[in-house]
Amino acid sequence: MRFVDIHTHLMPEVDDGAASVLESLEMLRFAHERGTRAMVATPHMFASFGNTDPLTVYDGFVSMVRRLERLGNGDQKGFIREMALYLGSENFVSPEFLEALKGRNVLTLNGSRYLLVEFPPFLPFETASAAVDRILEVGLIPVLAHVERYDFLERKPKRLAGLRSRGCVVQVNAESIVDLKGRGVARAIAPFFDAQLVDLVASDGHDVHSRPPNLDAAFGTLSAAYPESSVAAWMWENPARILHDRGVLSG
Repeated sequence: MRFVDIHTHLMPEVDDGAASVLESLEMLRFAHERGTRAMVATPHMFASFGNTDPLTVYDGFVSMVRRLERLGNGDQKGFIREMALYLGSENFVSPEFLEALKGRNVLTLNGSRYLLVEFPPFLPFETASAAVDRILEVGLIPVLAHVERYDFLERKPKRLAGLRSRGCVVQVNAESIVDLKGRGVARAIAPFFDAQLVDLVASDGHDVHSRPPNLDAAFGTLSAAYPESSVAAWMWENPARILHDRGVLSG
């Protein structure tokens, strides 16, 4: 498979993801071995890590790519040349984010109209809905990161359907699908998949140990339960369409 992973914390030393470029390298190796061929670095912005300036984040991404290219000159690291790397950000909905949004001073996914956004888990639905309106008003498309985490959407497919009908794109974390931590999350989000309310799956990978960039296990789980065309849309077709600023396919 050639998975496209649009939500990772691949950039080193900017948030709670990779701690060094060597760890970034290991994340790339891990993902490549499991079928991923494109990854988007989406560092946390407007959260508790001090990342608020898109230009600074962009410079850090360019530096990471150059360092990875130097590391990839060895014969044993040819996988780096097979991995397409892109830049985006995971934007925490906060007053700082909403202020930056007014001037579209935010990093979208590969410069597209698609903006990956994260909500505080216990945010009231009305507040989240108002933030969605603000994003849409400036001409951007909200990509709702890991929707399975939000209390305001838990077992509420009608709310999710409403957000999606307004133009939001829905992302689920791969780990939640296979339920590695035994939290029952996979069962809770099954209705979202059954009702065709999910647009894409991403890893939200932070490292190679506790939160790895692994899409392969989710692919196996989904392939056993859903049509091939739906799984393809979730795992590589829609993520690729987002990176090229095209409309997503219905699952």
